[in-house]
Amino acid sequence: PEEETNFKVPEKKSLQEMMEADKEDDAMKRYKEALLGNVSQVIFFESDPRVVIPKSIALIVSDRPNVLVELTAANANEKKGFVIKEGCEYQIEFQFYVQREIVQGLKYQQGVYRKGIRVDHSTQMLGSYGPKAEPATY
Repeated sequence: PEEETNFKVPEKKSLQEMMEADKEDDAMKRYKEALLGNVSQVIFFESDPRVVIPKSIALIVSDRPNVLVELTAANANEKKGFVIKEGCEYQIEFQFYVQREIVQGLKYQQGVYRKGIRVDHSTQMLGSYGPKAEPATY
């Protein structure tokens, strides 16, 4: 099921526009630096035009080892998926890079298939993230 949320993505502004706004307010300047870190470098993968770059997805189940699927460009065309027993409780952990701009309202969509037929679909709000050299984890 899709998670109900009243979140409305604000008007898109570039990272530079956000940093320039309220530039004379020292408290706001410190707040932005704490939230965004060093924004002088916001492009970490020059040849990749994407803003969000998936790194990996991990399936975490309490009674077995984690299953990690790397989502790098080298294996981008491989079919990826998990086989999960019905009724099993699990968590999914995402790692991804954000570059170029702030990502607002990032969502994850998941489809569950049984014998090739979609039996469930859900959407999860992951949040908003600023550019960072190290991967974000959700």
